[in-house]
Amino acid sequence: MYESAKGDFFGGLVTAGVIVDPEAVPLLQSLGVDDSKKITDAKIPGLATEIKKICYGKYKVLHLKPNKYNELYEKFQSQGKNLNSLLSGAHSSVIEKLVEIQPVKLVVVDKFANETLIENRLKKIDPEIRLVLVPKAEQNLAVAAASILARDAFLRWHKKAKVEHGIEFPKGASSLVIKAGRSFVQANGTEALREVSKLHFKTAEDIQQANRK
Repeated sequence: MYESAKGDFFGGLVTAGVIVDPEAVPLLQSLGVDDSKKITDAKIPGLATEIKKICYGKYKVLHLKPNKYNELYEKFQSQGKNLNSLLSGAHSSVIEKLVEIQPVKLVVVDKFANETLIENRLKKIDPEIRLVLVPKAEQNLAVAAASILARDAFLRWHKKAKVEHGIEFPKGASSLVIKAGRSFVQANGTEALREVSKLHFKTAEDIQQANRK
């Protein structure tokens, strides 16, 4: 299990999971499957296509695009919950869908702050499932494959958004992001930000303040 774009202002959140059967291991290894952060964006689409072929029918990608992401974040916030609740919910949803495809006994997730929420939902699905949350879980082949699928979905959103809005949306949360955000707001209005970005980032406030001057 892996999520992509958590730290990017533009774009939503992508969570992906892959079931890797023993026979798929050498195929993924020969393909050069690794942590998506170690792979150039140019190579991601091709690798994602091959992973989908090798693990056909045994992967799930949940893409919360900006509008939906902001809606869920605001809902959780109104209930006194935080980003970890949103992340846990996304991970759990993907795991539930994968378990419906094929029963599993081990789930490896890239670690974030609160694992209890996922553990509680997994117990309801199957008490026998063992959950392992570890930092840098991309060292696990299944997590590495999931990271590539998640990154691919994120990159495809960026490509589509650029065509739709005529603006290059930089990744991350740098000064270039603020500059692009200002241009977008000037052309489309402040409310349109929720269609392309994560509104709870301080970057959103910086962009709006810059446009008030």
